[in-house]
Amino acid sequence: MVKDGVHKVIAEAKKLGFAVSKTRGDHWKFSRPDPPPVFFSSTPSDARAFKNGLAKLRRAATSIPQP
Repeated sequence: MVKDGVHKVIAEAKKLGFAVSKTRGDHWKFSRPDPPPVFFSSTPSDARAFKNGLAKLRRAATSIPQP
């Protein structure tokens, strides 16, 4: 179940144009040129973690960079 949720977050991030990489601390890093990177645990323990992670990505994808 955890892997399915993480894969859904990764797939959504790629759709939104994020580059996906894994950190040395075993977290996922989602980055784009505009907003700051978004980090996500590779083994979230909270049932809402996946929805919260997707929400973070969507907010970052629609954020307007400050001048």
